Amino acid sequence: MRQQQQTIAPLMFIVLLLCFAAAAKSQPPQEGTDEPYCYLKGMLACLEIKGPIPECCNAARESMNCFCINRRTYQYPEEIYKLFQKVYDDCSFRFICLNDKDS
Repeated sequence: MRQQQQTIAPLMFIVLLLCFAAAAKSQPPQEGTDEPYCYLKGMLACLEIKGPIPECCNAARESMNCFCINRRTYQYPEEIYKLFQKVYDDCSFRFICLNDKDS
C-alpha cells in the first residue's frame, strides 16, 4: 500500500501542475496593458483620428499575426473580435490567419 501511495503522489502532482497551467493559459488579458490585444486601442485611435492612411493600416496589417497567435492564448470576448474586424475592414483588407486549417 505504501508503494502505491509513493507512485501516485508524483502523478497527482504532475496532474495538478497541468491543471494550473491550463487555467493560467485561459485567463483573459490583464487590464491596463495593450500587448495581449496587439495594440488594438492604438490602431482604433489612429483610424479614428487620421483615417485609413498607410501609417494606421500598416500597423493593423502587422498586428494581424499577433492577433492570430494571441487569440489562441487568450480567450477574447466577441467584442474584441468585432473591433479587430472593424480595423481590418476600415483598412480594406481581408482578415486571414495563415495557420488556420479552415482558411
